[in-house]
Amino acid sequence: MTLGNTIVRLREQRGLRAIDIAEMLGVSKQHYYQFEHDKRKPNDEQLQKIADFLDYPIESFEDSEYNHFKTMHQLFNIFRHYPGEIIDADSIRERVKDDSFDDGVYIKFNVLSALMYDWQMKFNQMKSGEISEEDFNDWMDSYRGCRDIEVEKLAEEHDKQMELLDDPKYIKQKRKEQKNIRI
Repeated sequence: MTLGNTIVRLREQRGLRAIDIAEMLGVSKQHYYQFEHDKRKPNDEQLQKIADFLDYPIESFEDSEYNHFKTMHQLFNIFRHYPGEIIDADSIRERVKDDSFDDGVYIKFNVLSALMYDWQMKFNQMKSGEISEEDFNDWMDSYRGCRDIEVEKLAEEHDKQMELLDDPKYIKQKRKEQKNIRI
């Protein structure tokens, strides 16, 4: 998703018109449309003003454009900053003695796990229908970190969940649940 697409999506989520942001920035509607259509990029000050006006953290607008190569390097950098473990599906298959386990690679981040717990909880709420996909996406866009729960407690909770990967009964049960709930 390009920066322009991100600005449009977040503006529309707030129910605002392009002219509202153009006026706030003190630029013409045509000038502002160039941001939304990726003909011109807002400078840092303009982007911060847009983020503040829409009440989203500036991080929601950064690195909006992804490709496989860039995404992999971002994951490498995350892995360097947050020590963890990469677990492949073959290792899990071997642990649970189940050859039908879905292919995939799983990443366990120790310190980052606490922050990812919030994400997991919101994702589960979306899967269960408690919140809509739109509300889930808005939560991700407006995320400013966990504030209500102690990080250490979240990290411990997540680490316990990750240890369950060693339990074949748990893995089989989760696989059955995943087959029944698909997004």
